[in-house]
Amino acid sequence: MFRFTLVVVAILLANLTEWTNAVALDATCSATSDCTPTYSECTGATGAQTCKCATGYNKQGADCKADLGSTCTLTTDCDTTTHPNSECTGTSGSKTCTCKSGYTKQGTACKANLGTTCTLTTDCDTTTHPNSECTGTSGSKTCTCKSGYTKQGTACKANLGSACTTTTDCDTVTTTDAVCDLNAASKICAVGFDGNCSGDKSTKCPTSATCVSNKCACSTGYIATTTKLCSKSGAEGLVKAMSMLIMVTILIAGKMF
Repeated sequence: MFRFTLVVVAILLANLTEWTNAVALDATCSATSDCTPTYSECTGATGAQTCKCATGYNKQGADCKADLGSTCTLTTDCDTTTHPNSECTGTSGSKTCTCKSGYTKQGTACKANLGTTCTLTTDCDTTTHPNSECTGTSGSKTCTCKSGYTKQGTACKANLGSACTTTTDCDTVTTTDAVCDLNAASKICAVGFDGNCSGDKSTKCPTSATCVSNKCACSTGYIATTTKLCSKSGAEGLVKAMSMLIMVTILIAGKMF
């Protein structure tokens, strides 16, 4: 009986020591082994050390939660407060918190791809899809292409008359002859030279071109370029250059005499 009592006392003393060393976040500690929360460590100047979350982990309540790219065991280890669309993925022993399927990591956040649930446009991956926005009825909103743009594959492509930077921005699936009109004051997608401009596309030819017999044709004095736009013809350019040269010659001659 006496021996049994000693064993019980020893166990109680061991547990008491463990309980005494259990230190919560922001409380004073002597070593990392004192800190209770997983992914925490004892840091600070000697004599003023406290338990803090390790680098790559954020304090959420009394716990340390993993940031994107940090080690985890379960999704509950991830900081789903800061990154609600993150989860713990990977092979056993090398799992990390990553963005869920349908979301892409942009900076320190998980942004929604086209067709993925969102609440605001700021939730959408506007880095990959600059012409996307969050639309729909409350509770069932998704990231979609803005008005004037059409989803082709995984991208938002510009319709005729919508802003572009290069022809690759234009929806050449719906309009195979579409080009980015780089000669326009504000660059927009248009039907390229010799392209089909029938019906409602009759006003969609590029700068310095008109729709003739359902085909975009360059205006008089302009010729088609390899990019299906229209530029001033060489003859007209030469005449203009000669005119400028004559004007300069006359000005110089006037100053000499």
